[in-house]
Amino acid sequence: PDELSDEQVLFLADILPTAYEVGVLNGMVSPGDVVAIVGAGPIGLAAILTAMLYTPGRIVAIDLVDNRLESALRFWADMAINNGREDAVAQVMELTDGLGADVAFEAVGVQQTFELATELIRPCGRVANIGVHGKPVTLHLETLWTRDVTVTTGLVDTYTIPRLMKLFASG
Repeated sequence: PDELSDEQVLFLADILPTAYEVGVLNGMVSPGDVVAIVGAGPIGLAAILTAMLYTPGRIVAIDLVDNRLESALRFWADMAINNGREDAVAQVMELTDGLGADVAFEAVGVQQTFELATELIRPCGRVANIGVHGKPVTLHLETLWTRDVTVTTGLVDTYTIPRLMKLFASG
């Protein structure tokens, strides 16, 4: 559409719809949810922005790189945790009175971050795997099944691009 700049439309090529569809929609973010995002790179930042459409209670960004965490706070994350120096699981548990996050996004694509996302989640919580895994990843059913955790995966379908274009156009 004429009212959108080339720069705005470029965001719709992959990153933003991936974060929105595979993360926010598959993870069923709801008002008041505590959302933990493991990986504050471009996909994680886009997940923060699009999660805000559903008014979560808190968004926690987790990464090893401080400048990514600073960006996450500028993108409206409520809390940033460097899990190279801090215990992300302990901090999320403290934030949630020991329950865990309602939704955790894995936005990196490696075994360690996937496992961290599953450790952050509360009983009946949801893990939305956004990251692209180039190697096998272990799914620890021995700990997840008793907590009724839902795990979703997927690749972007781009069916939300018309909606995202309207959101861009409206500011």
